[in-house]
Amino acid sequence: MEAAFNALGKPSWHRRLIADGGIVFDKADHVTLINVVVWFLLEEKVEYLLSFFTANFGQIQVRERQINKVRVELSAFIEDGVTRRPLSSIFGTVEGNKDMLGVLDYSISQTSLEQIFNQFAAQQEEETGAVAGIVTVPVAARVEEV
Repeated sequence: MEAAFNALGKPSWHRRLIADGGIVFDKADHVTLINVVVWFLLEEKVEYLLSFFTANFGQIQVRERQINKVRVELSAFIEDGVTRRPLSSIFGTVEGNKDMLGVLDYSISQTSLEQIFNQFAAQQEEETGAVAGIVTVPVAARVEEV
């Protein structure tokens, strides 16, 4: 299998195939050629889609990836302190290339305040120190003799 990916010019995809094994392997842990081909074609389509977004919108970040769905975040394009990437221009670019990209449906939206909050919350480290006004009781002190 590794030699086949090397011959196709995608040597790193062998590791990706193994990582995505649940998609390709059947219940008996066998790999069928049709499953590998479908997986390969889908990966090529997603790679092409991501390169299209990068070429047209600059830096992107994949926020979510399911089997045949991708959610990406476009970086803000700010010029002279003003955002220069209205949703309408993004929509026009995607709509104009939808067939070429093989996109069946899509949505475009601005990042919500909830998503921003969740991103900041995910980046925070849990506080592990003592908090003023709270007394820490050692575990051994909580055990009562019967």
